[in-house]
Amino acid sequence: MNYPPFYGEKMEDKGPLIEIIVRALESQGYKTRILFSPWKRAMLYAKEGKVADGMVGVWYNDDRAEDFIYSAPIFPNRSGFYKHKEQNIVYTDYQDLVKQGYRLGSVIGYIHPKGLEESGIQIEWVPNDIQNLKKLALKRVDLVVVDREYARYVLKGLPDIASRIEWMDPVLIEAQQHLIISRKTKNAHVIIDAFNTGLELLRQTGNFDEIIQKHGLKPQ
Repeated sequence: MNYPPFYGEKMEDKGPLIEIIVRALESQGYKTRILFSPWKRAMLYAKEGKVADGMVGVWYNDDRAEDFIYSAPIFPNRSGFYKHKEQNIVYTDYQDLVKQGYRLGSVIGYIHPKGLEESGIQIEWVPNDIQNLKKLALKRVDLVVVDREYARYVLKGLPDIASRIEWMDPVLIEAQQHLIISRKTKNAHVIIDAFNTGLELLRQTGNFDEIIQKHGLKPQ
């Protein structure tokens, strides 16, 4: 899966998260092979621990922790709503959105802000964020949940869509991205410990912030 500005096949060094992971593991004597696949397939590969040992850029949840060992946090996603510029959407809680009949676009497999799905809001699921943003521009949904930096990045290449939609403050959820390693992978705990050591070394030397800034993001 490509998820710029965090990681992508065509990005320099495959993006900041990949560069951080490769360099952190390299500092501890590990070589890393990167495979890009759609999200659901990548999760399956990672869970089986055969085609891939793990996965990049994953949020923590208890169910996944049964199958994977999580690294220390790497860098956050900050997600919220995008809306059509012609719509004036005002709400105090998610129930207000339900009462007003708004339709939400989201991506299969995404974790939402607490209470959003539980509110009963109508959700239309698609395979990726770009489809959602296109649907929003056409008013086929009223809101989409998306990472702010990702949306800003992809909308630079979609000026017609960008001219019709806009970000809504505030950020609804901030969740850290992790490296995860399948519990079926040999020495999974050792690999995660090595990565965490290398990650901390990158932070202490200032190389972490240099990588983040090189790719156009702001250090935490």
